[in-house]
Amino acid sequence: GYDRFGVWDSPALFREPWTTLASVAADLERIRLGTWVTNPLSRHPLVTAACAATVSDLAPGRVYVGIGAGGTGVWHLGMQTARLAELEAYVLAVRGLLERGSADWHGQALTLPWAGPRRIPIIISAHASRSLRLAGRIGDGVVIGLGITPEVVAASLELLEAGARDGGRSTE
Repeated sequence: GYDRFGVWDSPALFREPWTTLASVAADLERIRLGTWVTNPLSRHPLVTAACAATVSDLAPGRVYVGIGAGGTGVWHLGMQTARLAELEAYVLAVRGLLERGSADWHGQALTLPWAGPRRIPIIISAHASRSLRLAGRIGDGVVIGLGITPEVVAASLELLEAGARDGGRSTE
């Protein structure tokens, strides 16, 4: 297994994540690298996909993209967190750009032909029941921000499994 090294995408608090990840990729050979987490409001999906693909070229098979609704990454820009539909559209656009080299974003056709096809896991940060179901339906993993009591873990797993079923997937 790999250890993980995640960098927050909150420019008012931390250094630029993808530059930091590229530097770490050059120095370490086994660690998994990714954002912890980026968001659909301060970064265009094409920029996120290009950054992930570039770091993946430096660290093949070790990159992931953590995506959430916003938090400090957008609050310090005077913005509110993204709505769930915006988060879903963003995840699907980033995945499409990486896997197919194309995606739709707000009715605009995006292309990134040099980046694909590649599979980079997308981890969704989820802090509520609807976002946990979304993570189960379309995510490759989840960061659960509700706590670690046995009751919270059990309820979160139920929501993830329900979302996976909605998407015709399994959590196993």
